Amino acid sequence: MSSLTRLSNALFLGFSDSVDEESARWWFSKISTKKLIDKNVIRFILFQKQITGSFPSKKVIEDEMCSVKCICELGYVESFIVDMKKYYLFNEGRLPTCREIENIMEYHTLNKKYPSYKELREYVENKIQFNSDPVEYFNNDKVDRPANIKNINIIIPKEDVKDNCAICFEDIQMSSYYKLTCGHCFHSNKENCLGEASIEEWFTKNNFCPNCKQKL
Repeated sequence: MSSLTRLSNALFLGFSDSVDEESARWWFSKISTKKLIDKNVIRFILFQKQITGSFPSKKVIEDEMCSVKCICELGYVESFIVDMKKYYLFNEGRLPTCREIENIMEYHTLNKKYPSYKELREYVENKIQFNSDPVEYFNNDKVDRPANIKNINIIIPKEDVKDNCAICFEDIQMSSYYKLTCGHCFHSNKENCLGEASIEEWFTKNNFCPNCKQKL
């Protein structure tokens, strides 16, 4: 009987006894630090025990469960697929589904590591959001980096200033203002600017000039 035939028989053989399932999980805990949750692997372990009289070794499980080819895997290097399956079986407790494999490969290419299933879910959710609304994705994904305004001097003019505020475009005149190293000027008081759209509000989330993007 070929390995594929034995595996097919195992997957369709009805092992519904919870005691049997727990014995398979107990055996798996001897060769892995993760709790086994993959029903197909549980069925295979029980099938092997039924036909051989003993639980299968780790190598037997690897050979049978991690080398079986599915049509969704045909476009990838076989050794990579095998290593990937071994990683998820013994580090996450279950094999990835056909739908998950493509995203796992993408994640691995970008990050040079296999994602946990939690990281994989977040990656897929971010990808869906990006494809549906890129602008909202980048707004939600943005990390606030507030400016240290203690390091930015407030200039109190002694005479009318000819510069304009780079936000409201009004003359600075005699108002106190910030002048950044890039040369752009801004009212220091939101009452003289556009209220909540002032540079003070900007500095609570950003550490660069809103006009030229030069870092403070």
